[in-house]
Amino acid sequence: MVVPVDYPVSPAVPEPAPTSANSGDATSAVPNAAADPALVPGADPAAPALAPGAVSPDVAAQVGAQVKEVTREKPFSMVALTAKDLDGTTAMIRARDAEGRWGAWYPADPIETGPTDGTTADRAGTEPIYVGRTKDVQVLLTHEADTSGHAREATATDLSAVLIDPGHGPSDAALSSIAAPLSDGGPKVITRAQWGADPSLLCDKPTYDNGLSGIVVHHTAGRNDYTAAESPGIVRAIYAYHAKTLGWCDIGYNALIDKYGQIYEGRAGGLGKPVQGAHAGGFNQHTAGVALMGDFQSQPPTDAAIQAAGRFIGWRTELAGLNPLSTTTLYSQGTSYTKYKKGAAVKLPTIFAHRDVGKTACPGNAAYAQMDRIRKIAADTAASATRRSPIAANSDVSQDDSNQSRNSDTSTNPIPTQNPATPTSPRTTPATGNTPSRTSPGPEAASPGDR
Repeated sequence: MVVPVDYPVSPAVPEPAPTSANSGDATSAVPNAAADPALVPGADPAAPALAPGAVSPDVAAQVGAQVKEVTREKPFSMVALTAKDLDGTTAMIRARDAEGRWGAWYPADPIETGPTDGTTADRAGTEPIYVGRTKDVQVLLTHEADTSGHAREATATDLSAVLIDPGHGPSDAALSSIAAPLSDGGPKVITRAQWGADPSLLCDKPTYDNGLSGIVVHHTAGRNDYTAAESPGIVRAIYAYHAKTLGWCDIGYNALIDKYGQIYEGRAGGLGKPVQGAHAGGFNQHTAGVALMGDFQSQPPTDAAIQAAGRFIGWRTELAGLNPLSTTTLYSQGTSYTKYKKGAAVKLPTIFAHRDVGKTACPGNAAYAQMDRIRKIAADTAASATRRSPIAANSDVSQDDSNQSRNSDTSTNPIPTQNPATPTSPRTTPATGNTPSRTSPGPEAASPGDR
């Protein structure tokens, strides 16, 4: 049964949301839905769920397919699924608009990391999918077949749909105008305070590695047709889901970049410091995760997003003394999220994609094809910067050509008793656009460019 977990902006302690979990069909579609590159190929949103043509032929051929519909009066815009175990389960999500038309199906891929490489997550989760403002979603589940062709017993029997309303801040549409450049000539970044990171969701201090060895490029999945004003809400929703639902205490990515080229500070602790994230299982240590916001399986990221990613990564690699066009050797920490066994030495580009180490297609085929371009922009950015000595924290980690050292080491209770925390409320930063004060030692007070 699919039941929602709500992260509304208010009240501070929400009551359980009213839900219905019924099979549901619809016969009309969102116009031009096929133009959205993130939809499931071969699916016809005009067809009722599970009817011929409703989903791609390969999905229709799978066994054990079922559709659950989740409805709530209070609108939401982000949806994720969690369960004790999602192994062998494929999920897709679609939403109904205000006119009652069902939109396209979007794949809800499993998250391929845990809170750290040394701990096991209590619950498995999918990537959170931005579906736009809605009150109704359908969840299509299929399960692997056994050797006789019958559906295996569903492992996701306690599946929950996490419905997130990230709220709207008065400055959401103007954050780029108040964002300030990072130190040492870096690009403009929207700080945690500016996009509205709720510090009450932080439940642990940042973990610092003894240096940075590489940058991992990701995509967040979901729809690509969000507006610039909706971008901060998407970041807030991902933060609430990672920090509270999955119990990671913070957002997993070190930085996020939307299709308009806006760069968002991710995990607390300082963008210029080797803060360990949760973004690439088995390879979270000594890496930084940069996520392109959207789904880039078939459509490439915008030029603005590619340029911003290259500039940010160029700034970060130059700060760490890394060559964006070189290679690095990382040592796998194992876990079920990677194809490399614990201790395996893996030679990679300094800037590599999640799929290079994980069991995932992330950041999508179209974004993967842009990796060389991102590296070139990063290299040009690093070369044009004033040369600096690598930061002291990076002195123990170098690249292959310098004999790199070995790497050192909302909500998981049952839904009926769950009392999720309020998600981050949008906050406004004064029009000066300055980065937060550095007088306090707390993570929220550190400038993203702090070294």
